[in-house]
Amino acid sequence: MRLKLLTLLVFLSGITLVNAQAPVDSNGVPLIVRRGFNEEHSDFSKKTEWFVLKHPHDEPEYIAFFDETGGWTGRVFVDSRGHLSDVVAKHIDSVPKAVQAKFNAQHFGVKVIQWSNEYYYPPYKYSVNFFNNMHEYIVKYDSAARISNTMILVPNDSLPTTSQAYLKKQYSNFLNKETWPLRINIDSANVKTYQVGIRKDKLNYFRVIFNSSGEYIKSDIIKIREGE
Repeated sequence: MRLKLLTLLVFLSGITLVNAQAPVDSNGVPLIVRRGFNEEHSDFSKKTEWFVLKHPHDEPEYIAFFDETGGWTGRVFVDSRGHLSDVVAKHIDSVPKAVQAKFNAQHFGVKVIQWSNEYYYPPYKYSVNFFNNMHEYIVKYDSAARISNTMILVPNDSLPTTSQAYLKKQYSNFLNKETWPLRINIDSANVKTYQVGIRKDKLNYFRVIFNSSGEYIKSDIIKIREGE
């Protein structure tokens, strides 16, 4: 038993997954980060929810969620030097009532959300980001809310041990490279899968998909988006 546990710990130490976002009190946000945010969004400095995203090979990045007036909700990424990167948002009035109703039925009570085009690709046209139970959710809908997809960014140890063993065997030469946050994906049919992204080279990631039991389904190669 001890040998198995030691093997698992050694394996996990070799996977440099980005940690899931964690909430942080505003007092725990570095002053330079808060100053960078306040330079452009000072009106919202007192009603902002902060989260921190820790990278294994780089400085942490901070995410600010805040409510704006007139139907806008803001989400801003701020690096450790106070530089901002805004996500292009959609006004709530531009989101069809059917899509809003579907979201509210599924996630009623979520306070701070943001609609955007960040994850737009057919058939999905609208995406919404929010935090719940310390995890970031990204929900995508088509224009009629008939098709939806939910992605949850979760801690690294949520990946089943059978999946971990497969990665160690098939991708051992790449596990010391950067990977994206572990994702749980739930489609319109409520089918749950795990998705792991492992950097292949400067331009591509391996995307490895496992079923809800941790068994391998398939893998493919996807291009890294500009700026990542």
